[in-house]
Amino acid sequence: MALNTVSDSKQAFYQEFPFVIPDIFRKVVDEMLVELHLLNHKKEFKPDHLFSIGLIKAFDDLTNGYKPREHLEILFNAICNCNGVDPTKIQSYSKKGLEQLKGIKLEEIKNIKSISELNIDLLNETGIIYSRISLIGLYNVVCKIEQEDPSKEVDSNDTITITLAKLLGFQEDRVEKDLSVYISSVDKIKQSLELIKLINQKSKSDK
Repeated sequence: MALNTVSDSKQAFYQEFPFVIPDIFRKVVDEMLVELHLLNHKKEFKPDHLFSIGLIKAFDDLTNGYKPREHLEILFNAICNCNGVDPTKIQSYSKKGLEQLKGIKLEEIKNIKSISELNIDLLNETGIIYSRISLIGLYNVVCKIEQEDPSKEVDSNDTITITLAKLLGFQEDRVEKDLSVYISSVDKIKQSLELIKLINQKSKSDK
């Protein structure tokens, strides 16, 4: 049986989400659609806990400021469904994965030589493959631990993420590039939304 093409996935998406997507978020949605499509065509791909955390984190961050807000759940479900990914399972895996981080200290990550030294099941799952979404999941794991741990940490969250990524067998130069692009993309969306807000305020004041 022939595999679905990107066009097939996009057609299925727009059938489920027949709404106009604001210009600022159109590229974000398109890239997520393509990313999920490509991953779903890899035999070794599975939506594990790390991937699920990353998908929800990426979606939340890159659609921050999206209006109308009531469309977000429909949008997320459509992105998943058109690529054969169950959005309900993604939500469940993410929630259960993040619950594993309670009580973990950043100090435990220092100087480790193997992921197995960490008492975090989601990082010890078999068959974890690299994707930008899983990397974002790993970054969110580090950020969540940092939020829960009141101790002071010298290293930045992205530095710690890169350390863990290498222990997972991810290619360092690719990790650094993808993480930098992600953080930059989130910042650009924030800046664009702030600019739009300022323009609207000025337009109102000029009337």
